[in-house]
Amino acid sequence: MTLLSECRAIQSKIPKSTSLNNKRGFARMMFQGRVGAALRLLSATPSAALEATPEVIASLKEKHPEAEPLSRTHLISKEPAPIIEPALFQDIDADNIRRSAAATKGGSGPSGMSDRLWARMLCSKAFGKASETLAHKVALMSRRLCTSYIDPASLSSLLSCKLIAPYSALIPLL
Repeated sequence: MTLLSECRAIQSKIPKSTSLNNKRGFARMMFQGRVGAALRLLSATPSAALEATPEVIASLKEKHPEAEPLSRTHLISKEPAPIIEPALFQDIDADNIRRSAAATKGGSGPSGMSDRLWARMLCSKAFGKASETLAHKVALMSRRLCTSYIDPASLSSLLSCKLIAPYSALIPLL
């Protein structure tokens, strides 16, 4: 994993440029209460990231040392593992988790809880601070699962579908 590949991964997520009209449009939509439209405008608006021209790449190579060779001890199989930049997962936060939960339609997943229950627990104001805390913790766990080695034995609860009690088991507590 080189610094250059991490830079490319980060820059691929940055919009290319921002104009004053888009800023005004965003502010206008927010004041009108059109939050969804304002967020779509932001995600479609490019920013000012440098293009990966040969001059930029040469400048980066001058400033940063070469990567060390890969050691055989890092490999599980004979084929090299795909390199996924950890920077790609930095955007996983509580807001992302809430948006994903609200947009999810379908199966229950490892917990056995329905998509609607997850969306309610993560997005509803009825649970107060607990919703925010749950979304934050799910984001932290997701980032860690994506960026760190975790001993499979410590994932046994998740993999055996017993991470969170099913909703039917919680009904007497509610």
